Amino acid sequence: MNTGSYYGWLGESDSNQKNGALDFVYTGNSDADTLVLSGGSQLNGNIMVNKGNVVLSGRPTPHAYDYIKNKDVAYEDDWQTRTFAANRFVAQNNGHLYVGRNVSRIQGDIVAQNTAQATVGYVAGETPVCSRSDHTGATTCDLNNPNAISETTYQNLPRTEWVGNATLSDTAKLTLGKTHFAGSLHAAPETTLVMQRDSQWHMPSDQTIGHLHGEGGEIVLHPVNAEPNTFNTLTVAGNLSGDLMWDFNIDIAQNKGDQVVVNGLASGNHALTVRNTTTEPTQPQRLVLMNLQNKGDITVKVNADNTVDAGTWRYTKTDDAQTVYLYNPVKEKEFADAEAARLAEEKRKAEEAARLAKEEVERKQAELEKAQAEAKAAAKALRRQQQANIVSVYSNTALSELSSQAYTLEHIGNRIEQRVHHTPHNQTGVWLESDWQNMHHQSSQYRGYEQREMLTQLGADTSISTSTADVLIGGTISHANSHVDFDGQATGNTQTTMSSVYGKAQLHNGVFAAADAGYGRAQSEVNADNLNADFSLSIAEVGASLGYTLHAQNWQIQPHIGVRYHRIGQAQYDLGNTHVDVPTAHIIAPHAGVSVAYRWQLANGAVLQPAWRSVYRDANRDADVNVNGYGLTQRFRRQWENELSMSVALANWQAGVHIGYAKGNETGSRKSAGATVKIIW
Repeated sequence: MNTGSYYGWLGESDSNQKNGALDFVYTGNSDADTLVLSGGSQLNGNIMVNKGNVVLSGRPTPHAYDYIKNKDVAYEDDWQTRTFAANRFVAQNNGHLYVGRNVSRIQGDIVAQNTAQATVGYVAGETPVCSRSDHTGATTCDLNNPNAISETTYQNLPRTEWVGNATLSDTAKLTLGKTHFAGSLHAAPETTLVMQRDSQWHMPSDQTIGHLHGEGGEIVLHPVNAEPNTFNTLTVAGNLSGDLMWDFNIDIAQNKGDQVVVNGLASGNHALTVRNTTTEPTQPQRLVLMNLQNKGDITVKVNADNTVDAGTWRYTKTDDAQTVYLYNPVKEKEFADAEAARLAEEKRKAEEAARLAKEEVERKQAELEKAQAEAKAAAKALRRQQQANIVSVYSNTALSELSSQAYTLEHIGNRIEQRVHHTPHNQTGVWLESDWQNMHHQSSQYRGYEQREMLTQLGADTSISTSTADVLIGGTISHANSHVDFDGQATGNTQTTMSSVYGKAQLHNGVFAAADAGYGRAQSEVNADNLNADFSLSIAEVGASLGYTLHAQNWQIQPHIGVRYHRIGQAQYDLGNTHVDVPTAHIIAPHAGVSVAYRWQLANGAVLQPAWRSVYRDANRDADVNVNGYGLTQRFRRQWENELSMSVALANWQAGVHIGYAKGNETGSRKSAGATVKIIW
């Protein structure tokens, strides 16, 4: 065992001077190695022991060396007292920190980790008593000697005042000797706090610790300087053992007080100090002092005779299976009577509440039945009403505007489909078509409106011949200018532009397959009740069809079936305080039709071809329109289209005119007329 000492001062003692940062770290070669610090400290840093022992201590008052007896002169009752201050005092691994005899004050937090220990305040038989010879320089320690100092000297030792907090982790151990501790203790469940003789812990607040063992120490749950109406609870997560004194603050009148809770095994002898009061208890509950989850061999005594006086009566300390509480038979009867009266009143109130609740249930049931009948009648009345008759001019305009967008998109797709189906397979050319429509829409979802639209399309296509089929490919740009007169003097204007590609494969046996796809933008303006809104949205369409071309002398008959998909992008706009939100609409329309044409070859080489076309379309879909959060429905249904056309071809030129009429159950009627010109080579 190596023992050494340092009598000097650590840190800066002059408050007017700079105290630089410094950590003092001791690591012994063995667990028995000891270093004594007896000069004091004011350290801007930590004092740490990693292995071995560090003893913070006073020192014997120096006297002249006795050369006659050849020994140092030291008296056990004549020591110089020291103070130590640091940011933290840390013991870790197997290190042991002692705050020994003649240390009047220690300032700083103590941290013990792993299996380390910290002992604060002198403990007879545990704290080393060490001194250094000024003559030889040797340091000697009296270890594990309960008689290292006399009882008289012990009584005259200053009580160590510890200013700071403590933290225990892992299985560390903190022992309080002759010391006064008023800080907080943060302790893990497997740590241990030992309260030795003359130790005092004044708890500043609620505390939770691991194991607690007493050897005559005292725990004051409510310090003198604390507010009188605040109460603290000490929770012992582990076991309680040994002998301890406890000082409680209670308010019997309000049934409030300090309390000790032990979750582990509770044993030992415990003396509780509870002060008398002149206030009469008013709360009908027992005042619990200790809550012991697992009682062992434990004795609890309250005051000298296990009684506390409060107001008129004396209360006796009483135990049950898990608690230690104060009891008085008179007050217990009062409490029992009060509890019985309370329960009786609660029963009466519950019965009264049940009666009232029954009446309330019956009343609510009647109201519910009435409301259900009214709701049923309202729903029946609503079903009799068409949406078109109950929506405002703003909602009607929003529904009608979506309808007009859909039929503009259908207009573009139908003309491209007509172009693809009837373009001969052996041509390359550029074409221009103008088509005018006048539509009178009528629906149960919106009030009738008129839409006038001019569609202009410019395109080009070419043919490629193979051994099995003739392939037509082309593209077009479409522009539609639409003006709408909605109900209620509301109007709308839309400019729609779309780019499309198309193609057709015509087998030599007459069967053909055609497809087209397009994407574009629509810029719209609506006006309703002198309120304007401008918005734009994306549009797209895809069409596909199968058909057969039958030639019989000069006749050409062409049946076909197909499907067309329209996508109308989301739009949001406001008409004053009315907010319109139109989610993206997806419309799928299967169709079937037939066209019949007759070819006349004139003497000058011109070719005349009258034709008739009829198509049935079934866009049996609904779309949503949200107006101020209300969901409205827009429907697209069935319609018949019929068209008569006349075309003429001469040399490299082709021209044609057409007129058409369509009618549907959600669209009303539509009239159309148009002209086409194409140059081929």
